[in-house]
Amino acid sequence: MIDSDSDDILLTFQIPHHFIHLLMHDHVVPDELGINKTEVRTLMAIRREGPVSMRTIGSRVGIAKGSLTSVVDKLIKLELVQRSEHPEDRRKVLVSITEKGQQVAIREDKELRAHLGRKFSVLEDEEREALFQSLSTIQKITKRLKGAK
Repeated sequence: MIDSDSDDILLTFQIPHHFIHLLMHDHVVPDELGINKTEVRTLMAIRREGPVSMRTIGSRVGIAKGSLTSVVDKLIKLELVQRSEHPEDRRKVLVSITEKGQQVAIREDKELRAHLGRKFSVLEDEEREALFQSLSTIQKITKRLKGAK
């Protein structure tokens, strides 16, 4: 029974990935700064988390440390984020968003919301409600599973 449940769970985990890909595959990041989707996701994670360690950014965005360093370096070069020493541990570095980065993030957030609004507009009210309820359930279960050993 456990193996069957595990197989079902593994297959089910592919659904959110495919769902997100379906929603986002045609979302275009504004090209005025020359940043890609990964860099935008990183910027948005830094904005959401506040001053944050590279390790935390990597886990939120799902980027390996080596790749993340080049992404953050580019965002620094564009003056969208900045590095600073950790106040309690000088060996660690924190990354925070700049005012310019805030403006880019706010604009991208608006564009993303408009994009998702257009996507969801094709659904009936009942379908949207069912989708949001399902996503809420997945979120609650995910939080519980994070605490499981």
